[in-house]
Amino acid sequence: MDILEEFAEYISKGYLIAIMPITRVIVDVEYVAFPHGVTFYPPSYVQLDNLGYIPNKSDSTSLAEVVSAASGVTLESFDEHPLVVFPCMFRWEEFRTDNFRNHMKFLRTMSQYVDDTLDVVRYYQCEINNFHPLPGQAGTLNSNIMMSAALLFNPKIHESRIIAGDAFANRITRGLGLPLESVDKNLFPKSGEVGKIVKHALSLYSSLMESSNLTVKFTQCMSLIEFLAFPDEYKKFSDVSKIISRYVAKNAKEYQDLLERFNDLTGRKDPETNEIIGLRTRIVHLGDKIETILPDDALNMLFLDLQIYIKAVIDHMIQYSDLSWDEYLDLRNQLTPFTTKG
Repeated sequence: MDILEEFAEYISKGYLIAIMPITRVIVDVEYVAFPHGVTFYPPSYVQLDNLGYIPNKSDSTSLAEVVSAASGVTLESFDEHPLVVFPCMFRWEEFRTDNFRNHMKFLRTMSQYVDDTLDVVRYYQCEINNFHPLPGQAGTLNSNIMMSAALLFNPKIHESRIIAGDAFANRITRGLGLPLESVDKNLFPKSGEVGKIVKHALSLYSSLMESSNLTVKFTQCMSLIEFLAFPDEYKKFSDVSKIISRYVAKNAKEYQDLLERFNDLTGRKDPETNEIIGLRTRIVHLGDKIETILPDDALNMLFLDLQIYIKAVIDHMIQYSDLSWDEYLDLRNQLTPFTTKG
């Protein structure tokens, strides 16, 4: 694939091009394209030798260049990995004279930009209770788990440079990763106020999916549910549960059953002994681990239920993500399953 041809429209508008390796992604077609030009390619598919590549010098006066040279990352390293390519805007002159710390910050910023796309991919193509197929971060390398990298191309001067270093503190290692599939552009959040809220919710959802600690995953799920109900203020969970149940329940009985279920998940007390039996209170305030409270089958069902609750809200918010928050609240108030007989 010739980047100069495929990204000609972006290049004509003054964009630079970023090329990043990515781990734990399987691309078994010519490309998988997403909005804003973010496109994934299989290993060795992207032509890199026509981009005016200038290798980093180990004897450079720039410490950032010396560190990138010492990383051992070369064009061949990129050929060995699936690549994500996307247009971007930054000042080339500032990048060339910037220090190593800012180069690593820039790597993380570009990776996070790709993560906005991967958040949507994870949401539709991964399960909450299985992190084995989760994709890695853009920039990560299989050849050196401590290193991350990007190849940056300036079409105006026909020059490309590699920056590389230890930009990330941790990464997923278990499992083979995700066979990447396209996602309909209409399933991405739009640019309204609700869209901004749901983009943050998708980022939080990605974070909890990546957690291998089930107790932490559970508390993250509950925090996300609180955020989805009231993004800009704190409310008691009894208020939160009334909002979330609106999305899930189909009738008054299901609505009441869900309120009871959320009480089980939070702060329920045994009516006879007054003992706290609600899951979150036992975990947060009594120090219990969720694995010691519930057997494996019940744990699996718990996370599947939480996934249903979370996705019911996020799906609805994505559908109306072009609205302002006030407009969306008017729409949400029309969800009244508690008035429908079962």
